[in-house]
Amino acid sequence: MSLKLNKHQTLCVIGSGNMTITNKDYLRILSVLALFSCAVAFNTKIVNGSLALPGEFPYMVSLRRASSGRHSCGASMLNRVWLLTAAHCVVKAEPHQVNIQYGSNELDRNSTNIANITKIFVHEGYDPSNQYIHDIALMRLDKPASVNKDFVGIRLPDYNSASEPETPATLIGWGLNATGGVVQKQLQKVDLQIFSDEECSRRHGIDIHPTNLCAGVPEGGKGQCSGDSGGPLIVNRTQVGIVSWSRKPCTVYPYPGVFTEVSAYVAWILETILDAEDEEEFGDSQEGLSGIDGILSGDLIGPKNLALLKKLLQ
Repeated sequence: MSLKLNKHQTLCVIGSGNMTITNKDYLRILSVLALFSCAVAFNTKIVNGSLALPGEFPYMVSLRRASSGRHSCGASMLNRVWLLTAAHCVVKAEPHQVNIQYGSNELDRNSTNIANITKIFVHEGYDPSNQYIHDIALMRLDKPASVNKDFVGIRLPDYNSASEPETPATLIGWGLNATGGVVQKQLQKVDLQIFSDEECSRRHGIDIHPTNLCAGVPEGGKGQCSGDSGGPLIVNRTQVGIVSWSRKPCTVYPYPGVFTEVSAYVAWILETILDAEDEEEFGDSQEGLSGIDGILSGDLIGPKNLALLKKLLQ
């Protein structure tokens, strides 16, 4: 299939098949793909990663189709009731059509650690025809997840802070291990590095939005693939990115993966949560998780974000 970006560019998804080609032909194909900016996919999984340790990423959840229990995307827990994911994972879904599995590294359709979604908030500027700009969404559970008392959600970065090029980062997810591969039953992790916007744009041959960031390895071969969408890119326990899109075949050189840059959306995240918790339909959540307490119950607010929160409350 193909996705029109604008009158000059088209991003396309290349299907896999059983055709046999020589190494020379393969290099020619990659050259053509680079010239025409093709081979993009938007549900991505981890390639060449390793097993995550038990309890290493307690805030990581699997977003599933409620009817089948089938994994579709990743998401991260900001606290016991609020989750962060990619807009393209949920834009066409009603809350009753999806749920999450939490508290385990192992995917299990019959898991008892399942929580239901009551509200989905997709960024109002989300536009898949414009390189999936503003690819971010929030989800609210119908009640707090039954996690350990010492549970702390993933941390938000400082508002509008920049991730320096070559910063080490970790991507986690259950996505495919390769184009045409399979969903991983056990949670995977892979070490990547962040690319500058300029380098990312040069490698992709298009201008990457300033609200995106890119990560991978210079030589290719490690990163996201189908099924990792919506999952977190992490630097020092802080979520700096949300898996948005990548080129196919997964992790092909020279293209790094493209993420929604979370620091650009801290104000939107906090304001959306505050506005939603003020709505009467939610009422008072259990365990003091409504309103401001709900935001502070996780590890969302760093010192530099407190001023932003106070401004939003004025």
